[in-house]
Amino acid sequence: MLIENTQALRARLGAVGTWIGLLGIRLLVGFDFVNAGSMKRLGWNWLEPIHADLPWPVHLVPTGMTWDVVTWMEILLGAALLLGVGTRIAAFGLLAWAMVAIAAWEWPAMWGTAAQLGTGSTLEMGTIVGDPQRSAIYVALLATLMLLGPGRLSLDALIAKTLRTGSTRPFADSIAWGTAMVLLGLPLALLSPWAGLTMAGVGAALLGVRGVLLR
Repeated sequence: MLIENTQALRARLGAVGTWIGLLGIRLLVGFDFVNAGSMKRLGWNWLEPIHADLPWPVHLVPTGMTWDVVTWMEILLGAALLLGVGTRIAAFGLLAWAMVAIAAWEWPAMWGTAAQLGTGSTLEMGTIVGDPQRSAIYVALLATLMLLGPGRLSLDALIAKTLRTGSTRPFADSIAWGTAMVLLGLPLALLSPWAGLTMAGVGAALLGVRGVLLR
């Protein structure tokens, strides 16, 4: 009886979680990015002194253009997270930018200061102050939204219901793992090319094998 009641409670909490479990993450991350983008519109271009340290191919884009793109990316994609529309696409774009930002002024120092990652201490890089712990948390949250979506309390869910697309039972087959590894590997390649491209390559191989088997 105890086991049955526990399982029933877990199922009920899981049902509630599909409504509000991801809402808090969306609101937190979305608001922070909208706020960051809005501050960039009014502030100075702090990408200029570190532009040469941006990973390829971002550093090939003129500084002013990069600043404008990043500013509006944070505002628009952050707003998309707040509303829960195009959530996976928005999370993917912001995850890629987060990797670029980490690579530019946090990643080099993190190699020798792993303890600071756990304490949340800031790393001063010239006039830029980075917070590796905060960045790691946001990467994890964005990856969660990209994989799980926005939850049922979102415009994405409302659109799907309106279009009567229905829902499929989730299962982790080779297509799921391959797609996830490609989507996570590509942004990671901006931070660590060998690790990101390896992950994306393994994911593409899984998708390729599945495609051959389905012929």
